[in-house]
Amino acid sequence: MIEIFKPLIPYIIAGIFIVLLMNSIPPIIKRYLNSHKKINTDSFPYKLSKSVLTDTELSFFNFLISSLNDEVVVFCKVGLKDIFYIEKSNPQYMSYFSMISQKHVDFLICLKDSLTPLCGIELDDHSHNKPKTVERDTFVNSVYASAGLHLIHIAPKKSYVIDDLTMILHPYLIAPVPITV
Repeated sequence: MIEIFKPLIPYIIAGIFIVLLMNSIPPIIKRYLNSHKKINTDSFPYKLSKSVLTDTELSFFNFLISSLNDEVVVFCKVGLKDIFYIEKSNPQYMSYFSMISQKHVDFLICLKDSLTPLCGIELDDHSHNKPKTVERDTFVNSVYASAGLHLIHIAPKKSYVIDDLTMILHPYLIAPVPITV
C-alpha cells in the first residue's frame, strides 16, 4: 500500500512546505498580497482634496498668472513624463522612463497657442533642504538641462513683487529652439 504513495511523496512534502511558508510570511507582505485581491468598487475610500495646490502654491500661482501676458498659460503639478520623452529605440527606455514617471514640477509655463513648454518653476520651501529632496532636485535639474528647458527655483514668500518676478521670468518666456540630435 505504501508503494502506491511513494510517487506522491515529493508533492506532499512540497505542499507541507508551502503551507508552512505561507504561515510564516510577515504580516506586511500578507497585507501587500491581500491588497491586490478583488476590492469593493461600490465604496471607494477616496475623498476630494480642498485644492490641488497647497496654500503656498495657490498664493504663488495666483500671483504668477497675474504677472504673465496672455500669450502663455500656466499648468500646475505637471508630470515630468508629460514634459520630456525618451526615444523608444533607447535600449534603456524603461529605466529612464521610470526615473521620471513619478516626478512632477510645481508649475509649467507654456505658449498658449502650441502649449510648447517655456520653463518650469519649483517653489523651494523648507522641505527642499532635506537630503532626499536635494538629491531629487539635482536629478530633476539634470533632466531639464539635458532637454534644454529651464527650471527656475523660487523661494516661497508671503508676498511677491511683480517686477522682480517679471525680471526673473522674462529671459525664459521666449519659445525655445528644439534641440535635434
